[in-house]
Amino acid sequence: AGEASGAAMMLSSRSDSNATRMSDLAMSVANPDVKHVPQVLADSKRLPIWEREALEVEQLDARKRDRNASLEAQRVVELAQAEERALARRRGDERRVAADSLQRDVLEQARSANLTKVAEQHVRCCAQAEENMRAEQQALAAEGLRQAAVRATRETVAARTSSDDKPYTWEDGMEKRMKAFRQRGDRGDTLIIKIDHENNMLRVEQSIKGMELADLAVRLDDYQCSPRYVLYIHKHKHSDGRVQTPIAFILLMPATVPVHTKVLYTRPVASLVHEFKVNKHFALEDAEILDLEWLDQQFGFHRSS
Repeated sequence: AGEASGAAMMLSSRSDSNATRMSDLAMSVANPDVKHVPQVLADSKRLPIWEREALEVEQLDARKRDRNASLEAQRVVELAQAEERALARRRGDERRVAADSLQRDVLEQARSANLTKVAEQHVRCCAQAEENMRAEQQALAAEGLRQAAVRATRETVAARTSSDDKPYTWEDGMEKRMKAFRQRGDRGDTLIIKIDHENNMLRVEQSIKGMELADLAVRLDDYQCSPRYVLYIHKHKHSDGRVQTPIAFILLMPATVPVHTKVLYTRPVASLVHEFKVNKHFALEDAEILDLEWLDQQFGFHRSS
């Protein structure tokens, strides 16, 4: 009986020791930071197979719990990051929407300002076009009146000329000046005569003594838009020694002179040739060609070389 009681006490003590090792091993699995884990693991190798299997199951469960806890923590972190990204996207979308709205407002204001400017320009252009049209109509009306007056003047001159061989009178004292010019005039003496249309009269505009032909050409070049009658005493020495001083009757008629003015100066030329007591007249359009050679050709003189 004493041996049996001792054996029972040994088995009970061994069981208590195994239970203590199992408890320590479980605690080591649950708390890996415990310093006696290597010892516990070493002791687990001395456990019976069923205890080791139970221990391995607990270890697997502990690892599953740890893995699940780690996954849960990672899920929480990822969820928070996803929420932050979604919030950032929403804020970015709101900023883009605000920027787009602002840009649309700016474009709309610019378009409205441009339309207003175009409308104002259109109004100004229409007003300018109307003003130009009125000015053009007034100019056309004035031109019509001017042309009517010109036609009336032409008809009056034509009627007067057709009924009178001498359409223009001479100013007072002109006949004496012409007689003195023919009888006592010398080389280069010049008379420039114009028509006074208002008084229907011929007037001596300039009387020059001893003018060179080149100087006369320069002076006549000033009459670009108005014809003139010119009497010039020309001196020519022939090859046989004879000297002649004929009077050149020049009709200065620039090409830019209006047609009706040309008619007024051309019509009385035939009667003036007789009144000035010259043989003929010489038509001159450009004063630049007036020189001794041209004048000799008009008289039919041959210059000696």
